Amino acid sequence: MRELAAQRGMLPAALAVPAVSDAQIAQVAALGADGQLWAEGLQLYATSCTTCHGANGEGSALAVPLNTPEVRAKDAATLTRTITEGVPGTMMAPWGKTLEQPEIDALVALLQHWDQLAAAGVALAARAPQAIDLSDPQAVLALGERLFVSTCTSCHGENGTGGIGPAINSQQFLSRKDDAAITQAITVGGRRPGSAMPAFGERLTTVEIDALVRYIRSLEATAPSVANPRGTQQGGGGPPWLRATAEPGATPSAGGGQGQGQGQRQGQGQGGGPPPWAGGRQSTPAQGTAQLAPATVYRGTVVSMASTTLTFTDAASGAQLEAMLGPPWWWETNAIALSPGDQVELEGFQGEGHMELNWLQNLTTGVRLELRTADGTPVWQQ
Repeated sequence: MRELAAQRGMLPAALAVPAVSDAQIAQVAALGADGQLWAEGLQLYATSCTTCHGANGEGSALAVPLNTPEVRAKDAATLTRTITEGVPGTMMAPWGKTLEQPEIDALVALLQHWDQLAAAGVALAARAPQAIDLSDPQAVLALGERLFVSTCTSCHGENGTGGIGPAINSQQFLSRKDDAAITQAITVGGRRPGSAMPAFGERLTTVEIDALVRYIRSLEATAPSVANPRGTQQGGGGPPWLRATAEPGATPSAGGGQGQGQGQRQGQGQGGGPPPWAGGRQSTPAQGTAQLAPATVYRGTVVSMASTTLTFTDAASGAQLEAMLGPPWWWETNAIALSPGDQVELEGFQGEGHMELNWLQNLTTGVRLELRTADGTPVWQQ
C-alpha cells in the first residue's frame, strides 16, 4: 500500500525527524530533578536516533526497540559503552566521535527513564503524509533533499560532508558511483559484515529512493574533492607519516612533522616518524606528496576475513597477523575474494595500532589489488 500511495504522489514521511515542541521540552524538564537532562536526551534522540529506532523507541526493521523494560534495566556504563562503541555485527555504529560525552549521558538518562516520559503522556509524533507532484522535477528534487536531511545526515554529516559514514558530497564518491550503485547501497545497505550502512529498501518506497538518488547526484556539479572521503570520524587513512604532506618550498622530514604516532612512543625522538621496527623498504617522497611508510612483504595463509580485517598466518614466523584492507564503503565495492586457506602475498606497514597494506595478491586465484598509489596515497582518497 505504501508503494502504491507513493506512485500516486502520496508519500508517507516515515523517516522524517519528528519535531520536539517547546511545550514537550518544558513538560519533560518539570518531571524531576533530572528532567532537564531527559529533555536534552529526547531532543538528541529525535535528531539522531529515530531513523533506525522509531519515533518513540518502538524499533523498526533497521534496529531494535529502545523504549523497553530490558533496556531501562541496563546500567549506565553498559548503555554508554553501546552508544560510544556501537555493536559489532549489527548496524549500530559507534557514536563516540560524533557525540560529546554530556550528549551521550543525556541519551543514557532518557533510555533509563523513558517510562516516566510515557507515563506523563510525552510522545513524539511521526510526520503526516504529504502530497507531491511527481511530474515536477524540482518537487522530486526537493523531496530527495528532505529525505537526505532527515535520513542521511546523522551518519554522513551535514550537507553530506562525512561523519560516521563517508563523505557523499565529494568528487571521490560521486565520480565513482553511478545512480545504480547508489540506489543499491540505499536499498540493500552494506554488503559486507561490519558495515554500518542500513538497508532502507523496506522503509523507503522506490519513489523516495529515486528522489534521494536524484538529490545526491545533483550535488556532483559543486562537490569538492575532500581530504578525507572516508568520513570525518574515521581518521585520515593511514599512519601520521603517510598522511603528512610537505609545505610548498619545504623539505619533508622523515617523520612528517606530526610529533605523534608509533615512532614517538618508542621514545627515540623520532617526532612521529616511521617506527624502527616496521622494517622493509623506505622511500623519500617528492615535495607535496604523501610519504611512503617503511613496509615489509609477507607471504602466508588466510585464516579469516571479518569486515575489512584480514587475519593470516605468516609463513616465515608462523605468527597470526592482522591487516586492515581499507574503509568498509570502499572495500565493499573493490574487494577481491579471500577465503580461509588461500595463499596470499602482501606488502604491509605498521599503522596506528594495526597493519595497513600497500598491495595484496591472492596467490591462489592470481588476483592482485593495489591499495595505495606510487606516492603512498590510499586509493580511496584519489
